[in-house]
Amino acid sequence: MENSKTFTVTEANRYIKNILEQDIFLSRLFISGEISNLKHYKIGGQLYFTLKDETSQLNCVIFETMARQLKFSPENGMKVNVVGRLSVFEKKGYYNLQIFAMEPLGIGPLALAFEQLKQKLFQQGLFDQGRKKKIPQYPESIGIVSSPSGAALWDIVTVARRRAPYVKIYLYPAIVQGEKAPRSLIDALESANKHNKVDLILLARGGGSLEELFCFNDETLAYAISNSEIPVICAVGHEVDFTIADFVADLRAPTPSAAAEVIFKDVNESLNKIKIYEEIMLKKMQSIIEDCRLQIDNNISIMSDALHDIFDGSENKLGNLVARLESLNPLSILSRGYSVASINNKIIKKTIECKLGDSIATQVADGTIRSKIYQISTNSSLSGST
Repeated sequence: MENSKTFTVTEANRYIKNILEQDIFLSRLFISGEISNLKHYKIGGQLYFTLKDETSQLNCVIFETMARQLKFSPENGMKVNVVGRLSVFEKKGYYNLQIFAMEPLGIGPLALAFEQLKQKLFQQGLFDQGRKKKIPQYPESIGIVSSPSGAALWDIVTVARRRAPYVKIYLYPAIVQGEKAPRSLIDALESANKHNKVDLILLARGGGSLEELFCFNDETLAYAISNSEIPVICAVGHEVDFTIADFVADLRAPTPSAAAEVIFKDVNESLNKIKIYEEIMLKKMQSIIEDCRLQIDNNISIMSDALHDIFDGSENKLGNLVARLESLNPLSILSRGYSVASINNKIIKKTIECKLGDSIATQVADGTIRSKIYQISTNSSLSGST
């Protein structure tokens, strides 16, 4: 002990720090393990967690600058590969691994980031069909958010000129690849909404690798698409390519050309449809008119039969009444040899109503006989004078 150098705690920690941090091998360590005890400090932006395997664990830290460059969100239980260097915290006497690169095991960081954001936005309801806006069937004007030099733009314009040259097209240029692309795409979307000149927005880009299309998986861009007051169609990449923008947009088209076919209805096709609809409407109207004509004819027939029945019944009743009237008419008996006598147009019913010398009129079947009374007889007696 007498010949041994005695260190203070600080000296010991500093010596260990120098040994570890100056070791070339320990300055760039490749380690795989499972994340646990993950803590994210939002104020400083750093991540603290433990990297562990079956028997050991290692404290790790990722500072804000490196954390912002991660393509995915670390989670507890996730197995990862990391690259870092050992760093000793002299005052506390412990060491940790300062990480400057990390990627998940089994799935690429971009694919993992895509799935994580997809799940997050799904839970927020951004993919719900109920919140998607209706795509206008015949837009009068559209806004294209795309690169002005990209093939996608000219594919769209070619289809538009061929199928629907009457539709106005406005270009809102944007960067469609790289770190600056999300902000540029958002600015273009906001400009289209602010100008409010278009009925529909088409977000378009041609094919590319996962890395080249990854700007369309930006979370802020997803919110901008969702918040657009104008319906948005997303046509990014090829048919097999899917981005977050596809899920959030009001409609996803497999390619820019396919989107153009949906948006720009062919003029001749529309005219043919109109002609077909005219023929259908004409046939329908003719059918309705014919049905009405048949119904009217049927009603007339029913009414005619009903009127005939009424007239026939009325005629029979009238005949019966006439017969009864004729049977009650005292004049009708004249044809059977009877006559009617009257004085001054007053029918004589009893002998008491007349006297000798009165002039009477006797009506027979074929005329009237005028005479004077020279005798009046009753059923019980007979008296008279000439």
